[in-house]
Amino acid sequence: MGGKCQRHRRPRRIWHQKPVFDQRHQHRGWRGISVERYRSRPDAAYQAAFGSTPSTLSNNAVDLYGEVNVPLVSDRPLIRDLSIGAAIRGSKYSGVERVRSTYKIDGSWRPIEDLLFRASYNKATRAPSIYELSSNANASYGVLDTNTLGDPCAGTSPVASREVCASTGVTAAQYGAIQQCPDFLCTVRNGSEGLVTPEVAHTYTYGLVLTPRMLRGFSATADYYSIEIQNGIGYYRAIDFLQTCANTGYDFFCGQLKRNADGTLFSNAGAATGYINQGYSNLGRTNARGFNFSANYDTRMGNWARFSTSYVATLQTAKGGDLGLPDTDFNVVGLFGPYAGQGYRRYQHNFRFTLSSPEAAQTQALVSVNWRHNSGLKNSRLDGNPIFGEDDPSVPDAYKYLPAYDVFDLSGSVTVSRALTLRLVVNNVLNRAAPVRPSPPLEAAERVNTSPSVYDALGRSINIGATLDF
Repeated sequence: MGGKCQRHRRPRRIWHQKPVFDQRHQHRGWRGISVERYRSRPDAAYQAAFGSTPSTLSNNAVDLYGEVNVPLVSDRPLIRDLSIGAAIRGSKYSGVERVRSTYKIDGSWRPIEDLLFRASYNKATRAPSIYELSSNANASYGVLDTNTLGDPCAGTSPVASREVCASTGVTAAQYGAIQQCPDFLCTVRNGSEGLVTPEVAHTYTYGLVLTPRMLRGFSATADYYSIEIQNGIGYYRAIDFLQTCANTGYDFFCGQLKRNADGTLFSNAGAATGYINQGYSNLGRTNARGFNFSANYDTRMGNWARFSTSYVATLQTAKGGDLGLPDTDFNVVGLFGPYAGQGYRRYQHNFRFTLSSPEAAQTQALVSVNWRHNSGLKNSRLDGNPIFGEDDPSVPDAYKYLPAYDVFDLSGSVTVSRALTLRLVVNNVLNRAAPVRPSPPLEAAERVNTSPSVYDALGRSINIGATLDF
């Protein structure tokens, strides 16, 4: 809250800054210039195999930025402090028409010493990165990942309906007579079609900070956030276009399948037809909404110990958007699988308890327990939204749900002497096993049978260390 106005996921820049600062009104400004370059030099073997070509790209941006923070009222009844802030940034990107603006406004109100309310609005703009632009300028060819179903319109009994296949260019005579991709691995053209344009994000936050004087050592925060990205830049895999076309029949997605004259979807590198598109694109709208919570408490327990606890949690109420087409709204909170990937948990927290010796103690010791919680998930194909696809009855029900996951970690340290400190860390003390997903899973192209970024795939781990000063 109250920070500088920033571009949504703004790429790293080299700044040439000339700050201006006025202590009375707390305003400042900068002018920045940045340059990015990209060069690709595939060798002859790579070009022959994948159809890639050498390319050199560069872009630059010029930014003008200003910010002001103004205190309005202080030390009045029910207004201990009231202030507002605002900022604006104008950015001119090479290759992008007109100047793009970013701005924000925020404010805080402290009615009493123990309570602070805060709110902000931020409109942010992000231009395509040099890598995202290179996807358009440097096309290459490959094949679908394994564990896919190939062309849904191929074979004597196509998986997709006649109407859906017609949207991909299949004629009435070809339906039921198209040759399947070799080993179900259809050709993929990696490279966006058309220029990727800037995306715009609107962010709203409302929250409070509680620091009650009657409970010394305690503080808590609660914040609501709402983020919506319009014209969002995303990386769309060939399997995303293929599956969404098969599930919905929408022309945009089916139009990413570029068939040969005989209806097939496989070809040699560099071919003008016979492939599925893949790459970066502006498509639809995405949003995220939810609550962030935190609480901390620290107190002395007589003269022999100090106790502290901390709690950090997120309650997510929405994560989704639409595909830029009618009737394509979706929400993946509580789901994993198609369009949800590894999953978006509705609730998760870290709750830590720490007992330590007082600072004045000759022997310093500490023991800490942390409770990690992640709520459960179900496969998105069970949600009933057609863009996710239908349930697969051949997959056991046990693999369609991921249960809530609770793990406890233990850590401790003791200073034996001024020169020696011993440490012990045990993660996943109870050796809780990670939930298993099917392999091949319900979402094609994924090869993992769990989510190692969330769950402890290896179970309990023990780390012992020592520090020796001499």
